[in-house]
Amino acid sequence: MIIGRRALLVAAGCVLVSRQVRGADEQIALYWTVTPPGRQSAVLFGYDRVAAALTPEIIKDGIALVDGCQRVVLDMPQDVKFPTVDLDRDQIKPILQVVAPRTAERLRKLLANSPLASLADKLSGLEAMMSLAGEGRYNADITAGGTIVDHARAKQKLIDQLLSEPEVQSTWQPPDLVTLNAGIGDESISYLLDLRDRVGPIGGYLQQLYRQRRGHEIERFTADMMRHGVITSSQFHQSDRLRNLAFERAFDLMTKQADEQRFFLFPLGVLTGTSGILAALRAKGAAVVPRA
Repeated sequence: MIIGRRALLVAAGCVLVSRQVRGADEQIALYWTVTPPGRQSAVLFGYDRVAAALTPEIIKDGIALVDGCQRVVLDMPQDVKFPTVDLDRDQIKPILQVVAPRTAERLRKLLANSPLASLADKLSGLEAMMSLAGEGRYNADITAGGTIVDHARAKQKLIDQLLSEPEVQSTWQPPDLVTLNAGIGDESISYLLDLRDRVGPIGGYLQQLYRQRRGHEIERFTADMMRHGVITSSQFHQSDRLRNLAFERAFDLMTKQADEQRFFLFPLGVLTGTSGILAALRAKGAAVVPRA
C-alpha cells in the first residue's frame, strides 16, 4: 500500500527547510503542506511499504521536513497484528481450470519461472492474483517511513498517533476467501496479464512510480486495478471508517489543539483520490500544496 508531497513554507521555524526541500507539482508529490485558516502549516507524508534502500532522496526530504517541525504524528502503531487467513485448496477449483485456455497458457508460462511453479496446477485465483499484482516488488523490512520515524525518535521529537491498536484491529473484517476466490475468473486474470505486458511486473512498476513520487498516477493505476476486480487488503477492513476517524483526529490537531508545526504520516492511498484526506482537508478550507 502507498503516500505524498510539496511547495509553500511550513511557516516560521520551517522557513529554512523550504530552501532545502525541492518544490513539487500536483502530479508528482509524496509530501504536502496543509495550512488550515489562521493556523500553522503541517506536512503530510504519504508512505508505502517501499524499502529504505530504494528511496534515499525521499528519506532525505522527509528528514529535512521532520527537523523543521515540532511533533510527528503517526496514523497508527507500526506493528498492528491481524489474524492470519488461509484458503483450503481442497475447497476451490484451480485457476488454470477456470480461465480460458489462452489465459491459462499465458499464466502457466509466467508461473513456470516463479516460486509458485511447483503449485501451478493447484493454484487458486487469489494466489495467482496476488502473485501477479505483487511481482517485482522488493521485500521491505526497513522502509522509508520507518526510517523517517526512527530519525524523529533519535532527535527526541514528540511523537503521537491518531489511532490505537485496538481501534485499528476492530475494523478487521474476516474475509470469506472461498467466496472471494470464486469471483476471480478469466476477466481479472487476463486483465492483469495484459497489464503486465504493458508495464512489466506490476509490483515493481508500482514501486518505481513511488520512487518517482508519482502519487496521483499510483492512485489512478490502483483504482483501475480495483475496477477490474483486483482484490486489495483494504477489502479486509472497514477502510472508510479508519480513514474518516484518522481525518477527524488529524483535523482536530491541526485546528483545535496546540498551534504547532506537525509532520503527519498516512498511507499514500488514504491521502490521495476524491475521497482521500487531502480532498477532505481542502473541503474544510485548508490550503493544500504539493511540497516534495
